[in-house]
Amino acid sequence: MDFTVYRNIFQNIYFSELFCTSHEYNIKKLFLVEINIVEKDLRFTANLKKLKSVELRACKIDQTPYSFLKFVFENEYLIELKYYYLNDNLSKETIKFIKENFKPRRIVVKKV
Repeated sequence: MDFTVYRNIFQNIYFSELFCTSHEYNIKKLFLVEINIVEKDLRFTANLKKLKSVELRACKIDQTPYSFLKFVFENEYLIELKYYYLNDNLSKETIKFIKENFKPRRIVVKKV
């Protein structure tokens, strides 16, 4: 199943709060546009067992805006993180923030 969210129109709610944490979801592709991503959203995403890719467009991660980020789940141990280096400067702090929430997976960062 693919799941797309354009702009969070809800007040005082985060992406991960749209789901019940006790359920397992069959989401394979996640496409988010203009969403504020916080730590609990990354933790929720990391726990989606069937997930193959996550694409973020014009989203903020931990209050830092990015035009494009793509997570490709190569296997249960490896995630490839792609970003447009001409538009975005993926800071060490953001990379650390992402890595902490996707442990124990290894993250390989690639500029596109």
